[in-house]
Amino acid sequence: MMSRLTAISTVKHKMCEHAQVDYNTVNWYDGSHHKLTWTQEQENEFKKWFINELLSSAIFRRALTRFPSLVKGKYHATKYANEFVFNYGFGIRD
Repeated sequence: MMSRLTAISTVKHKMCEHAQVDYNTVNWYDGSHHKLTWTQEQENEFKKWFINELLSSAIFRRALTRFPSLVKGKYHATKYANEFVFNYGFGIRD
């Protein structure tokens, strides 16, 4: 079974990959990650990947959410992905 921390780390790694940012240089604990930027297209591509992972992997969904059956639908998976990006995502650059 995948732990919550492993799942979050996996998502953050993928987010950095989409933004072309070195994961090891990001400080997730002081809020400075919000100063990093990515394009709207990069953010949208990441969200598509994340939503697909939530919809296709019960193990991943169970590790990330308290109520995995609720996130199973596309509406709730999209809402969860948007909340994740709001909390951990980067700023949008022009």
